[in-house]
Amino acid sequence: MMMASVHAIASKLSPLQPCSGIQSIDCAAFSLLCLQCPTGLKIILQVSSLANDADRVKAEGLLRKAYAVYADWAMKNPFQQLDMPIRSDLFDQQLL
Repeated sequence: MMMASVHAIASKLSPLQPCSGIQSIDCAAFSLLCLQCPTGLKIILQVSSLANDADRVKAEGLLRKAYAVYADWAMKNPFQQLDMPIRSDLFDQQLL
């Protein structure tokens, strides 16, 4: 939840407007990537430290795939509520 708050604060404080906020935080042990979706949903991915640009492209592709699977799942499931975790083996399999 802290990453979502930092993302929102950064988007408000940026001198460039409109700003998409913090898209990634990199450190020696790991990297956090954030995808701000058009619906307002933030998908956050934690990966081991990204060694090169090819790893970053793969991680960003995984974020886009996660959003596509989520959007497909949420649109087809009338019982799914926003901001509720998805507990489904089928959903998990689609992400892999």
